[in-house]
Amino acid sequence: MRVFESRKNAVTLLDNGVIRKTFATKDACDNEARLLTRLDGELAPLLLARTDNSLDMTYIAGKLLLDEYLVADEKTAEALAESLATTAKYIFDITGEITFDENFRNYIVTDCACVRVDFEETTAGTLCGYVAKLLAFATLYEVADGVKLAFIKTLAQKTDVNADELAREYKAELIFLSNRWKVGFPEKLFDTAVALLRP
Repeated sequence: MRVFESRKNAVTLLDNGVIRKTFATKDACDNEARLLTRLDGELAPLLLARTDNSLDMTYIAGKLLLDEYLVADEKTAEALAESLATTAKYIFDITGEITFDENFRNYIVTDCACVRVDFEETTAGTLCGYVAKLLAFATLYEVADGVKLAFIKTLAQKTDVNADELAREYKAELIFLSNRWKVGFPEKLFDTAVALLRP
C-alpha cells in the first residue's frame, strides 16, 4: 500500500493496484464521480467503484506534468503543451465544464497522453477560460522564459481559442494567481506571451 500526498483527501494505492480516494466532503466525492463517469476512462482514471465518500479508480502510471515541465527544454515543453491541449479540449468537449485548479500536479504524463487525475472541483466556463488558467500556472512556475514561451505558444495554437479573448482571460488569471502566490505580476513576460498568442 502506498499513500500519495493530497491537501484535502486521502489517496492510497491499494495492494491490488487500485487507487482509493477518500474525500473530505460528500459534494467533492459526488462531483468527481460524476465527471469520471462521463469521461469513462478517457484521459482520466476509470471509475471502478464507490463507497460512501470514497472512489476506487484505475491507477495511472507516469510522471507528474509539473515534474516534467520543471526540467523541460523548449522542444519538450512544446510536446507537453500539445498533449495537454488534447486533454483540455477533450475534457471540455465531453463535460462542458472546466476544472477549477490547474496546478500541474493534477496531470500525469504517460507514454502516450497527458491524463487529468483530479475532478473534485469543476465550474462552468469556456475552453478559453480553461486554457487561460493553464497559461497562468505555466507562467509562474520556475523554468526558463524560453521554455515558458514555447509552452504558452503551443498550448494556445493547439487549442485554437480566440486570441483576444484568451489574452484578456490570461491576464485576469495571472493577476489572480500572482496575488494568491504573493509574487509580482510578470509584466514583460506577459507582454511577450500575448504577442505569441496570435498566429
